[in-house]
Amino acid sequence: MTTILEEFRRLEEAQKRGEIDKANLAKLRQEISEMVEEAELASATDADETDAQDEPTHSDLLRFTLLAICGLILCVLLGSWFLRDPTLALTLGVTVLAAIVIRASQELED
Repeated sequence: MTTILEEFRRLEEAQKRGEIDKANLAKLRQEISEMVEEAELASATDADETDAQDEPTHSDLLRFTLLAICGLILCVLLGSWFLRDPTLALTLGVTVLAAIVIRASQELED
């Protein structure tokens, strides 16, 4: 911002010395203002895109939740079939699900 103000002052001094007339001064000021506006818009757009890329979307979280539930059901069914004890199979399934959720949350944070 300081650079822009210095440029405006330099243009005003050049106009006072007679190097440029009022019409050119206004035109140059307008060009500088347009460049600043374009830079601000580009900066805001880049920041929005970066923020959107950093956060997981709802579809990612939904996909992860469905995958975790399917993993739990699979662990319980396989555990029941091999162990012949549904309580032990449910305990094993919940433990495996907890490990998957912890690992996935660590991945999402990074």
